[in-house]
Amino acid sequence: MRKHFKKFMLAAAALLAINTHAIPLNVKDFGAAGDGRTDDTFAFQKALAQAVTSTKGGSLYVPAGKYLISQTLKIEKTRGLKIFGDGFAGLQAPGRPFPDDRNSSSNLIWNGPGGGTLMEVHGSGGFSIQDIVLSGSNKPDKDDNCAGILIHMRHVPGFGQMINTISNVSFFFADIAIKMADDAKEHTCSDMHLSNIMFRGLNTGFQVVNDQGVDFTFTFIFANDVKTVFDFQRGGNLLVNTAQMTNCDLFLNISGGGRNAGVYMLNNVRQEATDGGGAKKRDALLRSYPVHRQAIVRFTNFNDVQWNWRNNHTPQRNKPLCDIGPGSTVIFESSIFNSPLASLTGSNEAFARLIVRNSCFSFAMPEESVSANDYAEFKFTDNFSDKMQLLPDYMKWFPRNN
Repeated sequence: MRKHFKKFMLAAAALLAINTHAIPLNVKDFGAAGDGRTDDTFAFQKALAQAVTSTKGGSLYVPAGKYLISQTLKIEKTRGLKIFGDGFAGLQAPGRPFPDDRNSSSNLIWNGPGGGTLMEVHGSGGFSIQDIVLSGSNKPDKDDNCAGILIHMRHVPGFGQMINTISNVSFFFADIAIKMADDAKEHTCSDMHLSNIMFRGLNTGFQVVNDQGVDFTFTFIFANDVKTVFDFQRGGNLLVNTAQMTNCDLFLNISGGGRNAGVYMLNNVRQEATDGGGAKKRDALLRSYPVHRQAIVRFTNFNDVQWNWRNNHTPQRNKPLCDIGPGSTVIFESSIFNSPLASLTGSNEAFARLIVRNSCFSFAMPEESVSANDYAEFKFTDNFSDKMQLLPDYMKWFPRNN
């Protein structure tokens, strides 16, 4: 028995020697303090350098604390690197963006020059970051010294940047939370899954600037005080399953699209504005002007929660949720609308289209909810009033040549 046990222990030791990344590294073992006062940049750089050996990534554990970062943390050419912490912050009351003195979550906080980048990931596949808070400010709110980008995913020729995962992560107070690429030709910055994500106090939540920035899936997003949640300047192919927005200027901007990247599928999106009848501003859902004149956008189970909008008597009252441009086809199903829905502006080159079915209208009926120029068409079919009474179909749909 002892002889077999000894062989087993030798085999286990040999396996650990081969896979030195089986045991996670701890950033505190490299000198990180996590006390909210010490600059922990150098400790993180040392820990990441150890975790990323050749192209085989390991695991880096970030215990609960507040880690000040004054220079960009760079991760290059690795496979399977995992960075994980002890938890991420829920929505805090104004003036309290970070957890209390118990340091119950793991916070990486930008403390460098304004407009800097907290983390750059170059040519990494299978990269994972989870259970962490990334903040662009060491103050209780956004200020002039906030970070420009919290996570910047970059392309490296011949080394695909794809199949990456971000989960249970809060992004606070920066210009951009996550930016894909920096140039239209960075082809392999794509293919990412994100779940349980919080965006707060940002100009942009998720921005794509490369043509081949495709295939992004999100499962539950909470966005608060964000100017644009999704900004597809290029690229496309987006799947969102459950999103809550509160006081966000715009949910989805589409400037890219095309045959390679023109599909946007969004399920169970809820848009809430607390201004209500005060109408200090009008939050928008969609702006779609794809440069390649091809974008198909489909919302199912959308809920328009513009509080007390029927009492809004300002010019904001008639501002629509969606601004739909040439080459865009937008479809709503099983949704609830409490305010004007869409303005369609097509062109002779490419029409703009809207299809709404099996949805409920309150305060603004279908005929009050849409405007269209000569190069746009729409169909409202099988819809209901707020009392769930069937409404007449309403459409402007041009006959087709057989």
